[in-house]
Amino acid sequence: FEDIDWQVDQISYRHVISHFQQLWTKHMIQTTMVRRMLDSLQLPLMLSGESESIPQDQGRSLVQSDHKLGGAYKPILSRPTSDTFEERYEHHKAKKRKIDSDEDIK
Repeated sequence: FEDIDWQVDQISYRHVISHFQQLWTKHMIQTTMVRRMLDSLQLPLMLSGESESIPQDQGRSLVQSDHKLGGAYKPILSRPTSDTFEERYEHHKAKKRKIDSDEDIK
């Protein structure tokens, strides 16, 4: 997209930035809370010397898995698309003509 001169509405642009900042803040708060919960749950085990019974890196193994979620990958340009606006417009225009002609017959 190097040769495209994007025209952006400044109000919308700021709204999008604000939205992503809010999302980032929300997720950082949730991450901090979960990290603190894990720490507080693991602390008694560590103090009692049972730290070897604490499961390690189970979440990371899910993220690093080579398993594909879903079926075979299909390139985006070969995926099915919806009709264009013009095609839908012509379809509805033809449908209306058919309904009108059916009413004229009655």
